[in-house]
Amino acid sequence: MHVNRASSAERVKGQAAREPNVKITTNQSEAIMSYVPKYILKRMVPEDALKKVKGGVELKLINMVTTIPVGQAPGDIVDLLEIKVNGQALSRDLMNKIEVSWEGNKYTLANIRDAGVVPVNVEAKFFVPVTDVKVGENVKIEINVPQFSVNIEFERVLKAGDGAGEETAAPKPVAKAAEKPAAPKPAAKAAEKPAAKPAAGKKKK
Repeated sequence: MHVNRASSAERVKGQAAREPNVKITTNQSEAIMSYVPKYILKRMVPEDALKKVKGGVELKLINMVTTIPVGQAPGDIVDLLEIKVNGQALSRDLMNKIEVSWEGNKYTLANIRDAGVVPVNVEAKFFVPVTDVKVGENVKIEINVPQFSVNIEFERVLKAGDGAGEETAAPKPVAKAAEKPAAPKPAAKAAEKPAAKPAAGKKKK
């Protein structure tokens, strides 16, 4: 019996197609990330991780690896991060407007230290005030922490979320009811002349 087997190149190509397009590197990643299965990395950044919402983009990340002690971060959190959307770095002003929420708690980058830690297995949602991206297009996100040589990169198709169309869709004009043509005014009747009296007959002599 002859069994056709895929060539080595075909198997590699098929495997690459199933690999999540998520890249995480750190100066300690070889020790930490080497044992993390690829399906775990894919779950960290789900297929619906990016959604267009009113005022910006919602980014969903699931912490599948370890707790993150944000309360112990040195200095200003904004100074520790570099965030790029499609290769464009966010300004400090935009980064200060980023909101992070999980399990009913909401923080900004200014007060996220108050959270203490980001628990493992928690689903965190980031509101990023970036509006120059379109639903249906691939969006590349890069999150860098240079002080710790941490880099996270991924691409996802931007989905439509709640309120996604409120800023771009112009309000439809309200259709006016068809106006009925004004009814023609009745023609004014001609003033009736009083009936002429018959002429009085002449008297006979």
